[in-house]
Amino acid sequence: MNELEQYYEIVNMCKRSCWILLSAFCLTVWIRPFLCGRRNAFRVGAAYAAMMLFLLFMPYNISGRLAYALGSLAAFGAAWLADRRYARQKAFAAAVHYCLEKQAAEIIANLSFISLLAEDLFYIRTHAHGWRILDTAEQWLLWYVIESIVYTALHFLMLYGGIRLMQRLYGRRREDISGFEAAVLAAPIALCIAARKSGSYVSAYREEPWMTVINGYDKYDWYEIYNIGLTLLSSAVLFLIVYVFRRWKDGQEEERQRELLNRQLQDMENHIAQTERLYRDMRGLRHDMGNHLMTLKELYSAGKYEAAEQYAETLSEQIRATAAEVQSGNPVTDVILSGRKREMAEKGIAFDCDFHYPQDGNIDAFDISIILHNALANAIEATERMMTCDTTVTNGTDGGAAVQGRTAKVSLASRRVRSMFMIEVVNDYAGELETDPQSGLPVSTKADGGHGYGLSGIRRVARKYLGELEIDRETCGGGNRFVLRVMLQMRQNEAAKAVHNR
Repeated sequence: MNELEQYYEIVNMCKRSCWILLSAFCLTVWIRPFLCGRRNAFRVGAAYAAMMLFLLFMPYNISGRLAYALGSLAAFGAAWLADRRYARQKAFAAAVHYCLEKQAAEIIANLSFISLLAEDLFYIRTHAHGWRILDTAEQWLLWYVIESIVYTALHFLMLYGGIRLMQRLYGRRREDISGFEAAVLAAPIALCIAARKSGSYVSAYREEPWMTVINGYDKYDWYEIYNIGLTLLSSAVLFLIVYVFRRWKDGQEEERQRELLNRQLQDMENHIAQTERLYRDMRGLRHDMGNHLMTLKELYSAGKYEAAEQYAETLSEQIRATAAEVQSGNPVTDVILSGRKREMAEKGIAFDCDFHYPQDGNIDAFDISIILHNALANAIEATERMMTCDTTVTNGTDGGAAVQGRTAKVSLASRRVRSMFMIEVVNDYAGELETDPQSGLPVSTKADGGHGYGLSGIRRVARKYLGELEIDRETCGGGNRFVLRVMLQMRQNEAAKAVHNR
């Protein structure tokens, strides 16, 4: 036995351990956007490193493919325990790391011909100058240490570069993946595994006569170049499929945004139609008011008091029907708030409204209507879901449903602080308030993932007026309240400025 063999073994174990730790670091970077909090990502990397180091130092030998599969399984388990939503996406992330790790290891394993070339060139050049290098066992051990450091650096650069490229193509977002989408993403990963299996078959037959003819009498086997090319090709297919998948998902996102905008436009058309109908009825009443007064005068003159009272009551009902239930200072917002108030009354939710439309600013009523429509729709949905989940729902004292002694209520208020116009919507809700670290908006609670577009629309309108929205959770009366504040920057028009200066 070579007296330096144990040192070779130590260097080899150090190299493999460094590979595992650097691979765990790359896994942490890769899976970070798919988890809530940086600590959870580090836990996933630690779980992968612990499993791989255990398999490395245990006394039983297993295949490298099985070891990396167990490490990826441990990473998926840690990610799933940290956040049990979007399991398919976490499985895809673990599979991608496994694939890129094995691809990098495959390329490194097939770079032996470069080592042989480097050894020959270095030996020839040094001996041509009379230097006696690579002649002793100690010098070969040092050469192996340098070679291990170079291979470790190359392995890390290839894996880290692949991870960064994959993040750029796939994006940094947490999202649900359907079964069909998971199958589409799994296809290139299966292709990469099949490509590695094909390379192992070629290496197994390299001693065959036809491979000897291909290799000729050179000691640098061409099958290694074949394996590297096949590995790079399968990796390119993986990146291409992920790129196409992301473009497809982005197209779906844009389509949902267009559908949301179309629904908002349809709602606005309905509100405008209701407003026109309201004012048409009011004009009709004003036009017929003289006739109504003359009829009442004739009834009273004739002594028909009961008929006059009935006629007056009918006229009062018509006037009440044409008047909006909520007076906010703008006909568009009056219609929206009146409709939402009737909707809440039908669902047993009390509505506390203290909203006043800003008259002296440049805020468009259409933009205000988008904020009110989406904010109140989300508030009604959350309150209704809380009432459905709670089994102790009774009648409240102010017309709403009482949930655990509290009245189910949605509050809307507005106020102006100098040049800022603030809208605040408060509603009860059940469960935890979890926000997306990328957008800062609450995570979707709907199975179809459609929830959250309303808040995105509100934020878009707020930023149009150099404002922002604020989401908070408060505890009041033993229950949780969801608070949405929208801040808009107002700029007075010239007429309002002139009045103010007077």
